[in-house]
Amino acid sequence: MNTKNIDSRTWGILSVLIAGFSWGLMEIFVRALISLGFRPVDIAAMRALGAALILGSSFGLFYRDAFKLKLRDIWCMAGCGIISIIFFNIC
Repeated sequence: MNTKNIDSRTWGILSVLIAGFSWGLMEIFVRALISLGFRPVDIAAMRALGAALILGSSFGLFYRDAFKLKLRDIWCMAGCGIISIIFFNIC
């Protein structure tokens, strides 16, 4: 989708609708995975890994500058990004 032809208000509304739809759709997959014997912690880890792969690929293709980090900022990226997301998903 080319977002340059869509005004920011419409893009914002569309983004919220897609996020809500995706959040509700997640329940179907969670129930299926639980019935297959996965624990909630396993599902949270798979969800975080899946999101990292999708976002990482998307940003790698379209927003390469987002991956430019200064060496001194890596600890903040790891602490706030990775560790907080893991604890959020587990809790």
